Amino acid sequence: MKVCVVGCGLRTPLVIHGLAHAGLGVSQVALYDVNARRAAWMAKLCQHIAAGMGQAPITVAAAAGLEEGVRGSSFVISSIRVGDMEARARDERLALECGFAGQETTGPAGFAMAMRTIPVAIEQARVVERLAPKAWLLNFTNPAGIVTEAMSKHTGV
Repeated sequence: MKVCVVGCGLRTPLVIHGLAHAGLGVSQVALYDVNARRAAWMAKLCQHIAAGMGQAPITVAAAAGLEEGVRGSSFVISSIRVGDMEARARDERLALECGFAGQETTGPAGFAMAMRTIPVAIEQARVVERLAPKAWLLNFTNPAGIVTEAMSKHTGV
């Protein structure tokens, strides 16, 4: 079974560790990130994590594009941060300056994050819909509730 991870952040090694221990029959993991260097670096790290599990081997590789990563996947795990940490810091700083909680999932910072992220998340969901129509898309992209609702409403995933 193939799993695609979209967005190669700090959680990626934990996801690979979990997949390797879960006994789900995962044989291949494709990592995709808009930053190809980050995906390649994470793929090297995660290959070592997967190899040390002592179970059936899991192949971990960076995908050259979202389409390559998604094609043939049974599950797609989305954990993207549109605008990277710089955008999050800007959103949260501005919210704090205006007297609101500076948090990426609620309030003005969460709204800014949602407005930046929803179009990208919907487009990625459409790729899943087209290239892996039976795949489950698991959303860990914040603000998770509104992003998941948007993908559910505007795509068939």
